Amino acid sequence: MIRMARSMAFVAGLAAFLACGIAAGAQATAAASPEVPAAPTAAAASAGPSRPTLTAGAEAGYITGGEADYWNGPTGRTYLGLDYTTKYFDLIADLSMYDNDKYAPTTASVPGGHLGHMYFLMDNGGVVAHAGPLRFAAGRFQQYDVIKSPYSLFVNSDGNSAFSMKLDYEDDVFFYESRWIELNSRSDVSTSTYPTGFPDRGANLKVFGFKLAPGMRFGFQDAGVYTGRSFDAEYFLNPIPQYFIQYVKTVGGSPWSTGGNENEIVGMFWDWKRDDGISLNAQLLIDDFSVFGLGGTPDNPWKLAWTFGGRMKTKYGTFGLFQAGATKYTFESVGNDYPYSYTYYPDSRFNNGSNYYAISIADNAIGYRNGENNLALLADWSKSVAGCDLYASLEFLLAGTNGSNDPWLGQSYYPGGTELLDDPTVEKRVLATVSASWPTGRWRFYGSVAGGFAVDPLASVAAPNNLPTGSYIYVAQAGQVQPLMQLTIGAAYTWDL
Repeated sequence: MIRMARSMAFVAGLAAFLACGIAAGAQATAAASPEVPAAPTAAAASAGPSRPTLTAGAEAGYITGGEADYWNGPTGRTYLGLDYTTKYFDLIADLSMYDNDKYAPTTASVPGGHLGHMYFLMDNGGVVAHAGPLRFAAGRFQQYDVIKSPYSLFVNSDGNSAFSMKLDYEDDVFFYESRWIELNSRSDVSTSTYPTGFPDRGANLKVFGFKLAPGMRFGFQDAGVYTGRSFDAEYFLNPIPQYFIQYVKTVGGSPWSTGGNENEIVGMFWDWKRDDGISLNAQLLIDDFSVFGLGGTPDNPWKLAWTFGGRMKTKYGTFGLFQAGATKYTFESVGNDYPYSYTYYPDSRFNNGSNYYAISIADNAIGYRNGENNLALLADWSKSVAGCDLYASLEFLLAGTNGSNDPWLGQSYYPGGTELLDDPTVEKRVLATVSASWPTGRWRFYGSVAGGFAVDPLASVAAPNNLPTGSYIYVAQAGQVQPLMQLTIGAAYTWDL
């Protein structure tokens, strides 16, 4: 079934590219396209219908390169999504079936005990209630940040899916968000670092924002990760910044002390969407800082990340430029007994039943998709031509040792001073991407191709001092050159039920 879906998707995607090219030659328009044309889901296919919609699609592709490269090769996906949006209530359900070796195949009562290389993922599955300025969502959703940037810091711009709850309020002056994300609960994943399973962990993110002028916003963000439970009602419901919640609840010497291992990250953002087609944004994240040893204080590293950039609409399309970076150790915990790294999982590997596989940096990051200890620059362009949404980008990345799950990258204690790309060897990566999306009637055909290379690429290796037991980090492999390529083509059809 999946193999047939791959063939059908390939033909459909090829037809989409040919149709886009013919349409572009016959007619050109100056309208700007969405930021990044993407594979449609039920959530994206409908813009507030009064009746349920059902979206079915299939895609095929090939991938090679990257830190977690054990599943390189052909890949396929079929998906089905239901979306129902009303004045006060929304329902969304998106389910995908993949055909590759990234995760263990789904078990089934068939010869061999499983469905070949196929497994299911829940992309979205939840309900949303909204009335006036209030909105509450609960279920499994793809997660995005308050700013629209390819390098958003508090929430990964890849839109990783997680079980969550989110409470929003917005008026003409102020907006507020509290979001809970389940990280690990009742884990059955056994690794050498966590032989009895990952500990229960949860995260809570808050946004306090103000509308300074038409199209201009400024706000503060804070994020907390706690262990020993996957949900904490006070972090979610109490609007007091989580820095104070953490210290009031966990510090001893009071009859209400809970103890526990928790971490707090703070930051701010600014964005401005102007009437002349220019949009700008910036964001800052800080986990820890010092005063450089003044007054006998510890000269611990500054743990911070930043991003800034923007886009400009012209008659030739929309052009964008974004820069981001993070210092070494930014998303790590401070000790082996404190598994509150800013990651979905407290380890960088998992056991699929027969082998240990690495979890890629982008898949594991709650926040900035490139993790820590790197500098990134991305330029992109988008345009709608005769109804075909086109997109292209070029990215350059410098990445050093990265181990958000390993305190101080295998060292027993933090070094003095702030560090950034001071490793003997760092990865140098160049990646170009081109994509197209062509909606016609109830159909949407889409495709993308990305290609590039990584010099001295990062690879998962045992931490230098092997602390904690069996921990692995990403280290640049000197003298190697890794080709990078990803091809995706597919099609989707939407019905009104």
